[in-house]
Amino acid sequence: MNLKLFIPLLVLALISLSALFLLPKIWRTEADVQRPEATEKWWPFGEALRESFVRGLPVGILAANALTVTGVLVLVEESTSGGTSQAAAEAAWIAFLVFVGLILVDLSVTLFNRPKFVVPPAARDELGAIALWWRSRKHRHSRRKAAM
Repeated sequence: MNLKLFIPLLVLALISLSALFLLPKIWRTEADVQRPEATEKWWPFGEALRESFVRGLPVGILAANALTVTGVLVLVEESTSGGTSQAAAEAAWIAFLVFVGLILVDLSVTLFNRPKFVVPPAARDELGAIALWWRSRKHRHSRRKAAM
């Protein structure tokens, strides 16, 4: 068994599985999700991305679990031989492609709030991070012009 893969995979599995249990609460917006502080300036697109981050959490949790499944299947592939190893390798590729697809959907939800069916129902009417950033940028420029 590959310990260099097993130990990080064990940590990822514990985190992603614990987040999976919170997924229904996050979807119904009942979870006490800590939103990043407004004073943190390191977010690209500023406040807009910070506000949009939580919307993408459900898809991000599913992506983390797909990555965990990929790692487990790679471990099974390395630990076995023959048909089992080949089937695990093919399943690992499929799980990895699911992971990549979910990451792309997560980016779409965070930046554009689309597709709506994967956005938590309470957040479906909100704007995406790019639209919020653009609106705040235009608002800042209009305030600057008014101040002059």
